[in-house]
Order: sequence, then C-alpha cells, then structure tokens
Amino acid sequence: MTLGFLNPYNCVCINHPDYKKTSKPNYLENLSRSTGILFLDLTVFNMSNTTRRAINFQDLISFYDKREEEIKRMLRERNLPTYDLTADDEGSREHYFNICVPLYEASIRCDWKALNAIFQKHPSMGLERCSITENGETALHVAASVKRSSKQEEKFVKNLVVKMRGEDLILDNKDFNTALYLAAAAGNIEIVRIIVEKNKRSRTIPGSTAQLMPLYVAALFGNYQVVKYLYDGSKGLQHEYWNDENKGSLLEKCVEADMFDIALDMVERDPSLGSGGVLENLARKPDAFADTKSNVIKRYFNSVVGAYENESEALQLLKRIWKHII
Repeated sequence: MTLGFLNPYNCVCINHPDYKKTSKPNYLENLSRSTGILFLDLTVFNMSNTTRRAINFQDLISFYDKREEEIKRMLRERNLPTYDLTADDEGSREHYFNICVPLYEASIRCDWKALNAIFQKHPSMGLERCSITENGETALHVAASVKRSSKQEEKFVKNLVVKMRGEDLILDNKDFNTALYLAAAAGNIEIVRIIVEKNKRSRTIPGSTAQLMPLYVAALFGNYQVVKYLYDGSKGLQHEYWNDENKGSLLEKCVEADMFDIALDMVERDPSLGSGGVLENLARKPDAFADTKSNVIKRYFNSVVGAYENESEALQLLKRIWKHII
C-alpha cells in the first residue's frame, strides 16, 4: 500500500498518488478544515530535514466515507447572532456601554422589565438577536445558562422567546452552543421546555461535535428531568443526527448517572447498543442492584428468563444486554 506522509507541522502532501486517485478530493479539503490538518502540494512544501511519519491515505479515505455525515455536521458554520454589541469598532463603544452592558445585567438577573425597556428604546436594532458577550451570546443564551430555576427566570425567558423568531432560538455562541444546549447543561427544565415548544429543531442541533447533542450534555451533567423530557420527545432517537456512536455515548452517560430507565429503553429499542463500556459501568454500581433478591443475578446467569419481581432497572438492563450477547 502506497503511503503519504504527515510532518510535525500537520501538513499532508496532496499530490501523492493515493490522494490523486480518490474521487473525493473536496472531502479531504473539508477534513482539513475540520481537523486542523493542512493539505499542501509536495512541490511547494520542502520536506527536507523533517521527521516524517506515514499516514495511510486509503484508510483516511475510508474513514471519511464512513464518517461523511458526521463530518458534514462538524463542518457546519456557526449560526452567530446578527450583530456583535461587544465589537471594538468605530462608534460601537457607545453601543457597548449604553446598550450591551445594561442588556447583559438585565439578562443575568432575569429582569424582564429592565430588558424590555431597552428593547423598546431601540426597536429597530433587533437586540434579541444581538451578541452581548465576547463569546457571542444573546440575552437568551445568558439567561438559559444561569444555574437556577425560578418563576422569575421562567417568566423572563417566556417573555423573551415571544419576541424572538423561531430561528433566533438556534443561534450559536462562538463555542457552537445554542441556548437550549446551555439550558440542558444547566438543568433548567422549564427553560428547555419553553425553547423546544417554540422550535423543536433546537433539540437536534449539536454543540462543537456531533456527539454533543443537548440530550447528551444533559446526561453528562446528570440532569435527569431534562434528559427524560428530551428523550421522550426524540421518539427513541429517530432523528438522522443520531447514529450508533453518539447513541452509545449517551447510553454510557445515562448508566453513569444512574438513569437506568432511559438506558433500559434505549437498549430495548436497539440491543446492539449494549457494549463492554456499559457493562463496565454497571459493574461499578453494586448498589444499583441492592433492591433485588440476593441470588437473582446468579439465577439469571444459570437460565436467561424474563424479569423477576422487584428487579431493579439496573438489573433489567444488565439482563437485556447479556441476553443480546449470548
């Protein structure tokens, strides 16, 4: 197999025979943007005095073919707010001090009266769609990320969302995170509901990678109510953004967070998701089996049968995975 070379500066020679034979040169150019690898022509890059290590181009092409959809998602452009009130441009400093700072302070306090007064003072600016932080966050991003859940916050977000268009709810910050993503991470279930009810598509927009769906990040931070709500609305993870890899990652996080009812439903729908990683996580959780009869696991391994009375969801999950394995 012919080999290309990757040098310490992350440069791949694209005039290599295996590169030229591929029918997907644009894919590699896209891969360059998504991975930070720079593809260069050997004729314009001096490889002398460079420690080289081989990279198998056929494997690279095969990898790209298999991960095409995921990489397309990785390459999505950030859907940033329409105007950055923090920009250090001529004339923008006045906007920063007179509009941006008060907007941020009202958003972090969830003070709807103060925020709405600013909106009414500048009706043509579309302030609900403007960035008010250096990380490119809107007022909704700021409110959604506050780790508290109060009637005041819910009222604030509900009023703010009424003023926003559906597409405004899926604006990214500079980290590729939507307001729903931040609310899911913070565990703000009511904020999650408000956003999803206005724009259901928001549930399927990942963060910086395809793995980081709002549902996944909710499980990552152990926010059960958010996980339950988003999972129930996903119809068994049927959307095209869900694949075996990110489903498997979600399953492992659910087990780690003791969300065995969600994990059990996932495995019942797709037994192939049960992997060694899930079994390892279960093995670290002996207390999850505490409400079962003392000898039930032993009896199960002797004969694979249906669920025993009073079995924990963790044990049912274990049995379902084991049944698929054997």
